[in-house]
Amino acid sequence: MRDIMLMFHFVGVAMALGYAFSQLFFALKSLQMTTESSNRFMLHSINLNWMGTIGILIILVSGSFLGEPFWENMHLMPTFSLKLTLVLIFILLLIIQSILGKTAKKVEGKYKRKILWMRSLLGFVLLGVGLTIIYFAVMTFH
Repeated sequence: MRDIMLMFHFVGVAMALGYAFSQLFFALKSLQMTTESSNRFMLHSINLNWMGTIGILIILVSGSFLGEPFWENMHLMPTFSLKLTLVLIFILLLIIQSILGKTAKKVEGKYKRKILWMRSLLGFVLLGVGLTIIYFAVMTFH
């Protein structure tokens, strides 16, 4: 059962980090477009939020099962505690990015562009936090 959960965990990590990578490439591609087409392009990228959300849900379910043997000794594992804290930050950033996406769909004018760029910047931060989580996971279980 542990091996199956580990496979699900890796799929969740791939989905969550894949979402963050896609936001990076969409933001870079939108720099080459006019303002109107860039806004339209970035609005379409909002639909990928589900991929990151589903990835995080898979990570939470499988991670709670995989982390069960470590809960008692968590005070002896600072990198594990830091990894879990970063996962919570990742979730918070994903929620904020989702809220910005819903707001961008409703707003018109120059604020739409600003909201879409704030959302893109959060995508860069999500990618950095996600890669840091992987680093601390490797350091914890190495």
